[in-house]
Amino acid sequence: MGAAGDFIGVAVYFGVFHVYTRDGLYVAMLFKDSRTSGGLGPEVNACETFTGQIVKPKGTDRYFLLNGDQDGRVSEILGIDAIKRLAGGKYAHSAEDAKKAADALAEYERLKARGQRRDVVRGKSLISTCKGIAKFVDSERNFTARTAYDERNLYVAVDVTSKSELLNAANDPRLIFKGGNCIGIQLAADPNADPKRKTPAPGDVRILVTRRGGQPAAAIYRPKAKGFSGEPIILASPANKEPFDSIEQTDKIGRSGGGSSAVWPLPHVTGQQSLRSSTFTVGHDGPALAALRVCGDHHPQSVLSIAGRTRSPALTSAVSSTGSAME
Repeated sequence: MGAAGDFIGVAVYFGVFHVYTRDGLYVAMLFKDSRTSGGLGPEVNACETFTGQIVKPKGTDRYFLLNGDQDGRVSEILGIDAIKRLAGGKYAHSAEDAKKAADALAEYERLKARGQRRDVVRGKSLISTCKGIAKFVDSERNFTARTAYDERNLYVAVDVTSKSELLNAANDPRLIFKGGNCIGIQLAADPNADPKRKTPAPGDVRILVTRRGGQPAAAIYRPKAKGFSGEPIILASPANKEPFDSIEQTDKIGRSGGGSSAVWPLPHVTGQQSLRSSTFTVGHDGPALAALRVCGDHHPQSVLSIAGRTRSPALTSAVSSTGSAME
């Protein structure tokens, strides 16, 4: 948009114009965003906006915006001539101020999470380009999960920022969730199961991936197994107890790039073979506690949540299968 007097202007795509001082201080936004304007009007550009000119006629203190598409508009910018620079001085940024800023950022990220859309891309090679589902607690506790699939596998990549590495001391696969940090995946492999069920069904699988003794480790939990007639394994705490028909350790796990890769067979579902096996990739060597729940068949639903226990403060909210946040 050029320059006029002490100001410069920038046109952006959805019909608005931003004004700055010549040395880069933000001043104001002109016109309304066409996506949220609520209709047409003299302050709305009904076009893709790439042009415009800010001008200050010679011998005046008045500023104008020249713009338009099929029309030509001359709009006066009122009040810009009254903008004055402050004298300046000292600014003290206290620990309390920093906390307020961090809390505001965390609240913004929490609200933003409500509108997240879960994408599943086709092909493992594209997983790094997939728009992830993220959870942000603060700058030292956050994670992003991405998903991809092909005709044989479901791929899940989780990048985690945390002070605590992915370490676990439990040798018993039944207690791996108590031995340290874990990354968990929950799969609902039976598309015929009630999507609103409150209790597990055959085909529901939970996999916990961690690192023990410097090597990747994983355990598979099946709360319900088709045809199971034995005594379930009961995991109990003072607050709750949960039965599992089967808990086993898998040795189908190895290194993949900078992280860990686990491959496990999924229960075959009648007429549905698209999720015969899955591969899980940990994005870094030191992920914190996080989980990705995947439900469905060819296009799995996903949910970010928490699994296991950790000595570091846990992340406490989730993103639902429709992309909205849950507390």
